[in-house]
Amino acid sequence: MIFSFLMLSYFVSSHAVQHLERCLAFVGTTAYIEQSIPYPQDGKQGWWSGGFGYGLWIGVLVASGFSVVPVPSVSWKKEFELTGKSSTKDDSRRVASELFPSLSPLLKRKKDHGRAEALLIAAYGKGLKNLNPSCMSEELLP
Repeated sequence: MIFSFLMLSYFVSSHAVQHLERCLAFVGTTAYIEQSIPYPQDGKQGWWSGGFGYGLWIGVLVASGFSVVPVPSVSWKKEFELTGKSSTKDDSRRVASELFPSLSPLLKRKKDHGRAEALLIAAYGKGLKNLNPSCMSEELLP
């Protein structure tokens, strides 16, 4: 079972931790997490909160028995050709729907871009890009 956690929020909620506990993941299950990279325009508070949340997620995942692999956003976005100013959140949803057709109903709304990006991070971590999508959809869970 492979998991991907996208840093959309810098805070770990108790609901998210309870969900992790219910996953019944085996010790050593791999979790791919988007690496927190501060931007100069974020300021000191943004840098601190981003790093704090990122570190907190890593701690929670490791304490829950996951093996954590940080994935820089530049790397996975380049792999799926989602770089540049012309790339939008809709593009992430489109690529994830093509890669995981059985999960496309879960990616229809604009607000599902985070779920789509989490799927793409996990796919990148597993080295999945040009395989038959029907074979992969059961292997990765949102």
